[in-house]
Amino acid sequence: MGQEAAFTKDITPKEASPKDVSPRDASFCSLSGLSVIIPTCNASQHIDATCESLLKQTDARWEAIFIDAGSEDRTLEIIRSYNDARFRIQSLFTKNTFEMLNRGIHMAQGGYVSFLFPGDIYLYPNALSLIVQKIVSYSEPDFFYTASYLYDELQQPNLIFRPLHKEVLRQGLEPSTLQACWIKTNLFKRLGLFSTAYSERGSLYYMCKMQRAKELSSAAEMRVFIETMPPRFTYKMLWNHFKETFRCIKKFFGMWQACAWIFQQKYTKRLLIRTWMAICHALRPR
Repeated sequence: MGQEAAFTKDITPKEASPKDVSPRDASFCSLSGLSVIIPTCNASQHIDATCESLLKQTDARWEAIFIDAGSEDRTLEIIRSYNDARFRIQSLFTKNTFEMLNRGIHMAQGGYVSFLFPGDIYLYPNALSLIVQKIVSYSEPDFFYTASYLYDELQQPNLIFRPLHKEVLRQGLEPSTLQACWIKTNLFKRLGLFSTAYSERGSLYYMCKMQRAKELSSAAEMRVFIETMPPRFTYKMLWNHFKETFRCIKKFFGMWQACAWIFQQKYTKRLLIRTWMAICHALRPR
């Protein structure tokens, strides 16, 4: 089946033109606040930094929805210690990140939804206010994202800012990190929630759904608003990332593109080179 034909258009950061919006104008926009969803599980070492970063935000209406996967440390105690009515807690006994995010989306009361992970912080005390102004200036698109830093296996940061374009997605790449994305709550009613069949690439799957959707508006700003916590890579995480990327590309772009993606990976190239060298060594006359 020709999957590419299903894509209607390519959405790039240049499609929308911003209009000037003052903080006063932004406060009276149609947004019914912002919902920040934070999945937690034994995150007592890092959750306080995220909570304090949220509480420092000025000139913006927001709520924080903590979805906890049965923490056995002081995570919930720390969240409750702030005694802030904007902090809402829901327990969900699952280790699937995207199932946790989906529960938070069901609970969200804001006009836009975003996602943070324990240890992530906003770089400015008015970051949420600035994001609201940007969203309003672009006439409240379905999907708004900013630049962000993505950490590699060596914990080195790389600036990420790409268009929501099928040529990007078919390479297994996303426009930005999930934490730098703001999605209109109503969009989840149109396109559905995150797929819980993925543990690592659920966001890539959803980006592909968005890029394929008709009449979806998008805008972006090449500015970093969030400092993300460098992830702790494990072999299981890397394997799931590789496997789920292949599966996602295959679903939306076909087997040929998925196989082409495999051979573009540096790890695959190294493996093929080593295999070829081993075969040549084995066949060499003694």
